Amino acid sequence: RDFAFVGIPLFHTERPWAASPLFGPILARCDAVVAMTNHEKQFVEQRSPECDVHVVGAGVDPASFSGADGRRIRARHGIGDAPVVGYVGRMSASKGVVTLIEAMKIVWRQNPQVRLLLAGSGLPTSRRSEDAVRRAFESLSDAEKSRVVALESFVDKEKASIFDAIDIFAMASVAESFKRSG
Repeated sequence: RDFAFVGIPLFHTERPWAASPLFGPILARCDAVVAMTNHEKQFVEQRSPECDVHVVGAGVDPASFSGADGRRIRARHGIGDAPVVGYVGRMSASKGVVTLIEAMKIVWRQNPQVRLLLAGSGLPTSRRSEDAVRRAFESLSDAEKSRVVALESFVDKEKASIFDAIDIFAMASVAESFKRSG
């Protein structure tokens, strides 16, 4: 063969399917394997010790954040200067959205001025929402719901401004390969 075969497995390491015995032989056939984190690298090496695994990171371009304007996002959604806890991503229980909504109830008892900004697909207010996420949102009082800013549709170039509008980014996910090792 005249080319290198590079595997990019993108495992959700906590999922049962990731432990399939099929992955070891598949990975062993690769000339190299690309992993996003050291955790993912160790996961691959456990299944196929002979693999040449390289950690490359998640591929975020810092330059795409240079023109971020969180004030514009805050103004558009009536947030003003309120403290903002935010999450950007797919709205699912495995991403920790239910946990985040429950945690916000505790935050709001201490400071009702805090806003929760949720940006991504499957918001609890949409028909495409997971049942667990929808139930967590529906468990909120009307006053608590009024403190939630939901952004399902936004263009990719707005993502940096959404992050800039957030004071505290919350990632309570249980389904990522970004675990710390050791």
